[in-house]
Amino acid sequence: MAGYIVKSAAGKQELKKPLGEKFPQIATVLDRTLDELRPVIEFSVTAKDIVPIAIAVVLESESLDDLYRKALSMGGDVDTTATLLASIGAYRYELAEIHQCILDQYLDNTMKEALDRFENFLVSQGNNNDRHS
Repeated sequence: MAGYIVKSAAGKQELKKPLGEKFPQIATVLDRTLDELRPVIEFSVTAKDIVPIAIAVVLESESLDDLYRKALSMGGDVDTTATLLASIGAYRYELAEIHQCILDQYLDNTMKEALDRFENFLVSQGNNNDRHS
């Protein structure tokens, strides 16, 4: 969800309202610059602490390289934050298609079919969960 929202928004102010309504802690982070956040970040491995920082980093970055440099400068649980950034940043910098091209190039047909079956399974599980809500 965060990736889609980040891709469709131009900047922090555009994101603040839709994310802030659903996740108030994200709006609080988006009110600050990375320079303001850096001194107050504490080590955490919880999504509620890491996701807002990751979104702020993506929004303040100007390139994929800049994204990772800023993420490292934030401290905290850097490897988890970087993993989130790879997912969210792929939407911002439209890397999903590049990743797919790389997968297509290096995976044989058996692996591609296995990935397709797994993806279809995940989609069907998501649809089943929606029906029970």
